[in-house]
Amino acid sequence: MSHVHIHAPAGYYLGQTRRVGAQRWTTIGKQSRTAKAAMVKAVKAMKPNDKRARVLFCADWYDPLIVMELSR
Repeated sequence: MSHVHIHAPAGYYLGQTRRVGAQRWTTIGKQSRTAKAAMVKAVKAMKPNDKRARVLFCADWYDPLIVMELSR
């Protein structure tokens, strides 16, 4: 008999933006439940000088993972 292990860590999503020529990312808003909601918040918060937006998945036991990235 075999057992199936489903790995589904509990966590949250964060949206971030970055300006042209900047090295650091700016975190936008609060935690989101879905990646799509976090990306919408990040895109709406982008200013004319912002070049990139991304979404991170943050879980308790793991480093943040980049889920999506958008560039203009």
